[in-house]
Amino acid sequence: MSSSDLKSQGHALFSAKKFKEAGKKYTEAINAGPRRRGLAVLYANRAACRMSLKRYLDANNDTKKATQLDPTYAKAFARLASSQDALGDYPDSHESWQHALDAHPKFDLTPAEETQKTQYQAGLTAAAVGLEKMNNTLVVGDRAIIVQGEGRMPWDLAAAMLPSLRASPILSTHQAPISGCRAMPDVEPIRSQRLFIGVQ
Repeated sequence: MSSSDLKSQGHALFSAKKFKEAGKKYTEAINAGPRRRGLAVLYANRAACRMSLKRYLDANNDTKKATQLDPTYAKAFARLASSQDALGDYPDSHESWQHALDAHPKFDLTPAEETQKTQYQAGLTAAAVGLEKMNNTLVVGDRAIIVQGEGRMPWDLAAAMLPSLRASPILSTHQAPISGCRAMPDVEPIRSQRLFIGVQ
C-alpha cells in the first residue's frame, strides 16, 4: 500500500476520533518512505494523534522532526508549540508560535488561513503570559509562590511562605518571647520596680 493511501486511511480514522489507530496508520505511512515534504506532514499528523491521546512528549518529538524536515511548515510549528504549552515549556513554546507566524502566508489569505493566523497569534500571546508567570514564580517543594517586582529577596519569599507552612503555629510560639524581649527597652518601669533598682 502506498504512503498516500495509508495517509488517507489515517485521516479517516482521525476524523472518526480513533486517534490510536490513526497514529498507527501514519506510522505505516512514514515507514513507506514518502518524499521529504510528505514525511513532514505525516509526522505532524501523527503528532496531532498523540496530542489527542495526551502523549505530549511523543507529539513534541514528532513535531520537532516535522519542523526539521520542512522549516517552512507553519502547522508543524503550531503543533510543536501546542505540545510545548502542554508540557509547560513556555520559552520554547513562545519561540515556536513565532516560527509558526513567520512561516504562515502573509498576503491573500483564505478564511481558513485567517483563522489559523488568529489561532497562532492567540497561542503566542498565551505563551507570553505563561512565560511571564513562569519568570515570576518560585517553586519551593510542592508549593508555587507567585512573586512580582519588588520583594523578591530570599527573606521576602520566606515571609510569603510562612502562612502556608505546617510549622507556622510553632513559629508564632517561638516569636512571642522574642517580640517581648525586643520591646523591653521601651517598657517604662512601674514605681515598685524603680525602688527595687534604686531609681526615683
